[in-house]
Amino acid sequence: MRDRGPWPYTIALSPGRDGSYTARRMISGTATLPYQLYADPARTQIWGDGSGGSFTVRSFDIIPLLGGSSTYQIYGRIPARLSPRPGAYNDTIIITVSY
Repeated sequence: MRDRGPWPYTIALSPGRDGSYTARRMISGTATLPYQLYADPARTQIWGDGSGGSFTVRSFDIIPLLGGSSTYQIYGRIPARLSPRPGAYNDTIIITVSY
């Protein structure tokens, strides 16, 4: 008989279109805007897949495994003193939950 849990799971984020956790950037046409996503409010742990100096988030919360949901904060930062061209900047981040 299988253990009724809770079972740990890991949440990983992809590096985005540039393929680098240390150099994420959003794009608007030909303009770029560097940014970073963090797993902690102090913004010291780059949220990624555990490679390249990045971190994942682990949890033992059983609610999502029973069909419910949980909320996790993602902390972002854009470097100060930039003068980006006005526009709608975007990137695509894939979230992977493994258990």
